[in-house]
Amino acid sequence: MQTPTTSNSSFTWIGFYEELANILQPYKDNRPALISRIREIYRKTGIRFPTLEKGGELRDINPFTVFGLFNKGISNATRMTLLEGIAEVFGITSEIPRNFDGIPVLNNWGATLKDIVATLNGKGYETPAAYYRRKHPGTKKYEKSSALSCWTMDNVRNILQQEMYYGAVVQHKRECIGVGSKHTRAVAKDKQIIVEGMHEPIISKEVFLQAQEIFYHWEDRKPAKARDFPLKGKVKCAVCGRRMNYRSNIVRGKAYSYFWCPLSKYQDGSQCSTEYIREADVNEVVCQSVRQVQLLADRAADRISKKKAGAADVHLKKMHELADLQRDLERCNTEKFANMDGFMAGIIGKDAFQRKRAELTEQESRLKEQIAVLEKQAQELKMEGSGETARAVEKIQSFSRAEELSVEIVQALVKEVRITDREHMEIRWNFKDEVMEFIES
Repeated sequence: MQTPTTSNSSFTWIGFYEELANILQPYKDNRPALISRIREIYRKTGIRFPTLEKGGELRDINPFTVFGLFNKGISNATRMTLLEGIAEVFGITSEIPRNFDGIPVLNNWGATLKDIVATLNGKGYETPAAYYRRKHPGTKKYEKSSALSCWTMDNVRNILQQEMYYGAVVQHKRECIGVGSKHTRAVAKDKQIIVEGMHEPIISKEVFLQAQEIFYHWEDRKPAKARDFPLKGKVKCAVCGRRMNYRSNIVRGKAYSYFWCPLSKYQDGSQCSTEYIREADVNEVVCQSVRQVQLLADRAADRISKKKAGAADVHLKKMHELADLQRDLERCNTEKFANMDGFMAGIIGKDAFQRKRAELTEQESRLKEQIAVLEKQAQELKMEGSGETARAVEKIQSFSRAEELSVEIVQALVKEVRITDREHMEIRWNFKDEVMEFIES
């Protein structure tokens, strides 16, 4: 009887892994060179460099720890992309594996929020918004959420802090800001009401508290300082439509602020730009556009002024015509009463009375129609130059003395700034298309 054997034909990774292990072994005494090669791999593949040490700066790595970079909870497509980069950088000649049967993968214990987000997006798990919309079709909740939305660090952070997972229910999370007010505010954690044992837990309370402790000490926590900047909430990715994230860093004592699309960092295969767009560059583009619109608004104001002057003369003429028609209408009504009086006194015969009445009724109807048309025209002429276009021009001109971009200017004039990359930015204004067409014409 023959003992069944396992074929290596399905384990296409064996040759590649053996060659990589032999190449990595000499780097045990040359860690800086190994770190340089690893960074080169991620740069060539365009995959986000993982956070391997606290603070994000990789200082040392064991050669065989390199296997953990691609033998973890990531998609096979991402894993093969990494292996292609490894083959190119290290000069591996073995065939790149297309399946990974039999290889144990690392759990992302101790992973940062970014790593968890990358794993969730890499495996294609539904976001909370997408799941809710699928389970509740037609609901208005999350209706503004993009179909291209992905997992973010805020999603994961919120889930990690939910007491429901150890069987508790939390009440009094929000409270009214005053008696009879519809507005609410968040309640501090120590003042919320937590009732345990309300449903079957999926983890123990001890594990939950351990997770909170790890979560709290993931990185050196520094109190975040809220900072308002002119384009806050206005900058969006032109590809996916998501609001771009804003970040400030200090490098060698100099502050740098920039925008970036979260979808490009958290979801593999995204078409969004991976560039970090400096805030100063975006502000300069918006400043130049505002100045250009202000020049156009000055010209539009001259056109409106001339139109208003002409409209005043026409309006006066229309008012005179209207007065004449109203006098004709009064005369017509007087003749109608005189015709009736003559018929009742027997001075006018029945046929003559009926003919005259028909003529006067037709004349009255015609005069009323003409008066209605003239009144409408007079009202339109009166409002000429004081409508939405004039108000838009006045609002733009009110900031003509501003020397730099401010929150007030952006809130008044700019609806949003859509960025494709550093060279392609589109500014959408807080005015209707017809208004902007008149100003730019």
